[in-house]
Amino acid sequence: MLSSLKAELKSLANPKQAEILQRFFKTGPGEYGEGDIFLGIKVPVQRGVAKKYVGLGLPKIQELLKSEIHEERLVGLLILVDKFKKSDETIRGDIFNFYLKNTKYINNWDLVDLTAPNIVGEFLVDKKRLPLYELAESKNLWEKRISMIACFSFIRKEDFKDALRIAEILLNDSHDLIHKAVGWMLREIGKKDQDVEEKFLKKHYKNMPRTMLRYSIERFEEGKRQKYLKGYIMKVEIKKSKIHGKGVFAKKGFKKGEIVLRWNPIKLSPEESKNLTEKQKKDTISRNGEYYFMQPPEKYVNHSCEPNTLMNTDNFYDIALIDIKKRDEITSHYPNPPGKEEVCNCKSKKCGGVL
Repeated sequence: MLSSLKAELKSLANPKQAEILQRFFKTGPGEYGEGDIFLGIKVPVQRGVAKKYVGLGLPKIQELLKSEIHEERLVGLLILVDKFKKSDETIRGDIFNFYLKNTKYINNWDLVDLTAPNIVGEFLVDKKRLPLYELAESKNLWEKRISMIACFSFIRKEDFKDALRIAEILLNDSHDLIHKAVGWMLREIGKKDQDVEEKFLKKHYKNMPRTMLRYSIERFEEGKRQKYLKGYIMKVEIKKSKIHGKGVFAKKGFKKGEIVLRWNPIKLSPEESKNLTEKQKKDTISRNGEYYFMQPPEKYVNHSCEPNTLMNTDNFYDIALIDIKKRDEITSHYPNPPGKEEVCNCKSKKCGGVL
């Protein structure tokens, strides 16, 4: 059956269309789709092929996903979507787990967009959605996109909570394809409830990547679009830090006493606070017995024994302790609790060696 499927796809190949797709999906050296090979078959035709082979088992689909040929991977994924729709909850769970174990082969935006909502999103509609947050924190471009696009399934049902949370996590991601994914999902939320979308935008639009903002406001009337675009100011950015991993850096100067950045923490329910991964716990703060999950950019503010900002945990912002110059790294002092000390790498003159 697998050899017949591959032979059918080869018989449908269109070399001229393949050449166009090679460019469109950025398959050149150093591009996001580097090395991807296209046969030049349009998606509706591939859907038809997939329906013929819906009986293909997961081991054979695995072979398709490992293929260098883009259409073979997409047809394999479309078969999974068809199987998922026709299966009971147990088989759906198997398909969901299979999908997440093979994300390294779901490695272009169309592969994600055509399948993530219909498998990952649909499976999690009535379940806890922590897998999405783990994907959102991944270093893999496509896993991050899956986390966002899977939320389309919830958005269609007017369930926006997780889509907005994932959007906040990805707000300062550096990749254009994540900017587009987040902007698209925000636009879809706006189609259902523009007030919900605008509440999010008013909180974040000054720190959103330009492409993300443009995608999210595409359907707004022109006057309102221009209002958002002209009010866009990026005050800080996330870059590699000499202190530790990623850090937050000033894109403009700040005077002593000026608010440098406002936090956007997510308040967690008691149940959610108990189910955090160890990695997520490091980005969680408590206040008056309540737990909050820190979001970018504030989660990337590094510790210093000689900080240039003060954390205001009552009102959720960092305020400048001294004049801060453009391109300076933003730092704060936040010692760890007893027994959880870590080596400090701030290299300031007042460094105590631990935090």
